[in-house]
Amino acid sequence: MLGRKIMKDGMKSVILKMIMFIIAVGLLFNVIMIFNMIMKKF
Repeated sequence: MLGRKIMKDGMKSVILKMIMFIIAVGLLFNVIMIFNMIMKKF
C-alpha cells in the first residue's frame, strides 16, 4: 500500500517536471522568435 503511494507521488512529480520543462522550452522558443523578428526590423 505504502509502496504504491510512493510510486504514484513519484509519477506525479515526474509529470510535473516534464510539464515545467515543456513550458520552459516553449517560453524560450517564443523569446527566440520575438528576438529574431526584432533583429529583422533593424
